[in-house]
Amino acid sequence: MDQSFDDYIRQLEKYLETNSPFRSKPVDNPIDKIIIFNLEMVDHELDLISNLIAGELNCSLSVAKDYDFIARVNSQTLVIFFGSSGNPEKIRYTLNQLIATKAKIFCLGNENSQYLQTISAQNQSDFLKLPAVSSFLTKSTVFRNLIVGIILAKTLLNNPEKLLQSIHSLIAFLDAGNASSREIAEQIALRLFNKKIYIFGPAILEPNLIQLKSQLKKIAKYPSRYVTMSEYTDHELNVIIGDQENSALIFLKNQHLNEAMEYRINLIKKLKLQTTDTLIEIETKGNHFAQEIFYLAYIADLVGWNLKELTISDSSGQSPTSLNKNMLHKNSYETK
Repeated sequence: MDQSFDDYIRQLEKYLETNSPFRSKPVDNPIDKIIIFNLEMVDHELDLISNLIAGELNCSLSVAKDYDFIARVNSQTLVIFFGSSGNPEKIRYTLNQLIATKAKIFCLGNENSQYLQTISAQNQSDFLKLPAVSSFLTKSTVFRNLIVGIILAKTLLNNPEKLLQSIHSLIAFLDAGNASSREIAEQIALRLFNKKIYIFGPAILEPNLIQLKSQLKKIAKYPSRYVTMSEYTDHELNVIIGDQENSALIFLKNQHLNEAMEYRINLIKKLKLQTTDTLIEIETKGNHFAQEIFYLAYIADLVGWNLKELTISDSSGQSPTSLNKNMLHKNSYETK
């Protein structure tokens, strides 16, 4: 059974309080930039993190996916160094270079990152071995962003209680809807199986549009296209090309969608209903914008993993799992 977000975050907070001496640099030194080094992270995830910590940081925040980021580091930089994989020699060289800049370095690893822990000890940089957790949470976009938020609250802010309270409120919201989110994501995956996927949504949800496209490709190996919808133009229709009978349209909708955007969505549905056999609407949930975008991000993670399960079972000729058994008899429906 999967560990809840909240249980794991409390473990993480305890680790930060007891297992991290923050040796590399005093926490109260001014920080002018934060760089997250993660080979698997993509730029759009900063938008999700930024919505979580909006107003709490007075410095820049960026993602680095290759080792040349060292040129941007100085003594007032905090580097959050995710190291689940990589070249040990290159990582050792990178950490040595970072130490030379007198930057604050925070390395994160798991049970497979012993070499990173050894290198961190040699370089006297902070290292946090993440507590054991389910494979899904380890790879979840939402979860990775929550880890970053907790680290920033514990290491940078003079008064972290506000941010930590916000994070725990968000986790409680995600945990409370976990069962229904999994059911929704499972049904979406069943309907997307072996389809060409087009994703639509308003500009305010662009981080989620990009993230869903990324998760479909990265996890399930499903190529897709996304379109940021406009209230006034009809360019969305031009992206739906090719074999429309084997395509699926996904509409992401925030809770306060204006009439013009509702009209655009309904127009696309009306014009494509005869040639597209799958129309799915996913409406955000939550009491504020951070909850809305993290809810959609969690759904995207779950959809990607469910599609991966379907694809692997189909290609290997294995007996159907409970998920693709459902494919044989589940009726299509719109999910909100």
